[in-house]
Amino acid sequence: MQRSYLFIASLLLAVPAVAQEVSVETEWKTVDFSDQSNPPPVRSSSATHEIQAEAPAGAPTLPEGLTAQGFVGFDLAGKTVHVILAKSAPDAAEPDRLAIDRNGDGAFGEDEVGAVVINAMKGRDGSVRAHRILLKDVDLELEGRSYRTYFVFQRMVGGAWTFRLITLWYLEGTVALGDKQYIVNVVDNDQDGSFEGPKDLWLVRGTEPVQRPTTPFAMSVPGEGRFLDGKRFALQAIKGNNVALTFAEAAGPDPRDDAQARTRLEHLWAERFDKERAEFEAKQSLDTARPRATDPIRWRYITFAEAKALAAKEQKALFVDVMAFWCVWCYRMDYYTYIDAEVAGLLNEKFIPVKIIQEQDRAGDYAAVREELGTRGIPAMGIWGPDGTFRRMIGGWKKPENFLTELRAGLETKESEEMEESED
Repeated sequence: MQRSYLFIASLLLAVPAVAQEVSVETEWKTVDFSDQSNPPPVRSSSATHEIQAEAPAGAPTLPEGLTAQGFVGFDLAGKTVHVILAKSAPDAAEPDRLAIDRNGDGAFGEDEVGAVVINAMKGRDGSVRAHRILLKDVDLELEGRSYRTYFVFQRMVGGAWTFRLITLWYLEGTVALGDKQYIVNVVDNDQDGSFEGPKDLWLVRGTEPVQRPTTPFAMSVPGEGRFLDGKRFALQAIKGNNVALTFAEAAGPDPRDDAQARTRLEHLWAERFDKERAEFEAKQSLDTARPRATDPIRWRYITFAEAKALAAKEQKALFVDVMAFWCVWCYRMDYYTYIDAEVAGLLNEKFIPVKIIQEQDRAGDYAAVREELGTRGIPAMGIWGPDGTFRRMIGGWKKPENFLTELRAGLETKESEEMEESED
């Protein structure tokens, strides 16, 4: 199915500042959560894999005496790693053995089969909600390199086992720009054993101590700008452990971020939302017959001050959406609500629609606008009149019909003001 999202459809044209390129030598590191006082800079990537009842092609044979209960195969560094959940006796109540082809050679050595323990996961009322098998620090030796991973098998009560692979490696390097130092991190988000893929993620940060790891959803895709200390940084290329990074003074919106931000929606969020769509639509009672927009929302990626000036110039109400890369409900607005034909039409015709993104905030607007809205949560949306007066706050995800009610309420305020002025 062809996707047509309206997350980023247009930018006010601006001449990008001349960018300088620097080469950053990085080193391969492994995420370590053991020291909570010194957390890693990034969180690891994870992926859920289906457990198959039948052995897939190429699956190694289990040692004699073990009975297979489920098969998993995943690709990493050009190899297919096979994992088999098994019982040590046919009449055993639960699986108690795990076979991992750690080196991808298509066979299970003696050190690749071991016992596992199933832990009961309880809810607040003390009842068992799920069972889990967790293996930390599983080192896979593939193509001459060690890849550290976590294995998580989980079964909800009454359900089937699922498998989740958590990868724990990343790149880190330091670059000096003038008297300021920055740290660059890159995560192997597509889990192919390299950092050169279009879906891999990166960030740039200062040298201050890490307060909490950055999640993959709060990182950037290659080429996408990140704003820090008044500069726009962008990762241009990676070759091995060498990272090519550009930076320039961030004097205005940069058209180069348009396609990359669309990629963020399609690669990081849409794949997740596609899987939940039917269940989410049923749970939220969404009207799936509503037409989808063909004319994208003409978002502006400008500062709050620039947005107010533009609204005054065009004599339109100002609509501002405050969001962040890591915010799942922000992207559900793009996936379920902004794609609606009536929503997109109203925002384009009656408003100046603006997005302020935490990771691309050039002017401190992310915190300032939320303060003016009177909320700390996101997505946070607001409507201002052409004269800059605040009219309405819209908090949290809204389905199209409810969102349209909020937008029209903001416009009705404008119309009532105009009637009062005419009466005077």
